Parts: sequence; C-alpha cells; structure tokens
Amino acid sequence: MNKTQYMDDEVDLRQFLDVIIKRKFAVLGMFFFIVLVGMLPAFFMPQRYQVTAVLRIGALQDRSLGRGGTTVVSKYEALHLLESGTTLAAAEKIMGEKVQDVLVSTEDIPNTDFVKLQVIHPDSVKVAKICRALSEAFVSMGNEILKKRYDLLKSQLEDLEKRKTNIDNEMSRIASEVSGKDTDREGAPSLRQLIIHYEGVYNLISRDIYLLREKLADIQEFTIFELDSPQALFSLTSRLKFNFIVSLIAGIIIGLFFAFVKEAKSKKKP
Repeated sequence: MNKTQYMDDEVDLRQFLDVIIKRKFAVLGMFFFIVLVGMLPAFFMPQRYQVTAVLRIGALQDRSLGRGGTTVVSKYEALHLLESGTTLAAAEKIMGEKVQDVLVSTEDIPNTDFVKLQVIHPDSVKVAKICRALSEAFVSMGNEILKKRYDLLKSQLEDLEKRKTNIDNEMSRIASEVSGKDTDREGAPSLRQLIIHYEGVYNLISRDIYLLREKLADIQEFTIFELDSPQALFSLTSRLKFNFIVSLIAGIIIGLFFAFVKEAKSKKKP
C-alpha cells in the first residue's frame, strides 16, 4: 500500500465519521425507533407451552435365551402410530372435544424400548390434557396389539401341547409293540428307529413349549413411563433478550443508512 492510497483511505474514513457525527441525532433517533418497534412484539406474542411424555413399547420377554424382550411393534411403527390421525381421533374421544392448533412431534430414544412424545399448544392447561390423552390412546391401542399377539402365541402353545401329547401317546403305543416282538425279528429294529425319531421331535416341541411359556409368563405392557408438566417454550425474558439483540443490530444498520441517505439528499439540494 503506497502513501497516496493510505491517505485516500484515511480521508474516506474521516468523511464517514463526519457524516455520522453530523447526523448523530438522525442515527440515534432511527436507532431507538427500530429498537422500540422490535421490542414491542415480545409483549404481545402468544405464548406456547410444551409437554413431553416418555412411553414404553410393549414387549414379550425372552429371558431364557439371555436376551431382552422383543417389542410387539417396531420403533418406526410406534412413532408412526403416535403421529397418526387414528391416535389423535382416539385422544379426542378421551377428551370429549376436538383438538386444534396443536403441534405433535415424536422422537426415538436409541437402544431402549422407549419413545418420546412432544406436544405444543398455546394453552398451558389444555396442552397437558392433550399429551395425556394422546399417550393413553397410544398405550390403549398398543396393548390391543399386544393382546392379539399374546392370544396368537397362546394358541400356538396349545397346538404344540396337543402335538406333544399325540407324539407321547404314539411313542407309548410303539414301545408296547416293540416289547411284544422278538428283538431281532418282525420289524422291531425299525420300530426302535421310529421311536428315536419321535423322541427328537418330542424334545424340539418341548423346547418350543418352554420358550413360549417364558414369553407368555413375562409380558411388558405399553405404559406411560413419564409425563412432564407444561413448560413455556419462550419466557418473556428470553423473548425480550432475543428481540433486543435483533433490534440492536437492525437499528444500527438502518440508522446509519438513514443518516447517509439524508446527507446525500442534502448535497443534491441547490
């Protein structure tokens, strides 16, 4: 940078400061006007409240295999069910009124059987009612799915127990036939092989019955694990602080712009 360019920059900066000093009242007036206008909405903006619920997805436990429970519905299905119109309609039926101006969002809690439900509404009392009604509707529908799954497994268990009884009766019949035959003649070896085959099937069915009984004996229902109290999304203090910062920046920019516009107009006058 040469000396001439440095002096030109210094002159430009001095002219810039001269305009600000000359038009200081215009700058300050516009600045305070913008700040005031920007702060006023903070007092009149409608407040919104949020309630969060943590819900547990129903599961059929399987402790015998050393694993956790198998959820009745997947996380994706649970989240979709929570946001569906079916759940909202069921919640409205619980509340006995239509739900309007409500924002519902869901969130997965990784590596758990839990999902999070968030409800936002302008009314601090109604938002809690809506969240509870949605949670109860979800739990009710989830437990209906769980009951159907339970009934299906129970019918499978009954079917396996019948098969086990039939195989046991068949093995007893064959064993009595073998005992009445010569050990080396009249097909006794084939009958003994048949008994061995039936015993293998019998053991597999017995194992399946044991596992099913374990699942049916330890069921985790859909439940409301946690339900928070209504929380204001933005307090008056936070809104005032945010509006003040935005208005401060806008006031400085607009105030300076206004001052230079006035200076430019005054120079054009004859």
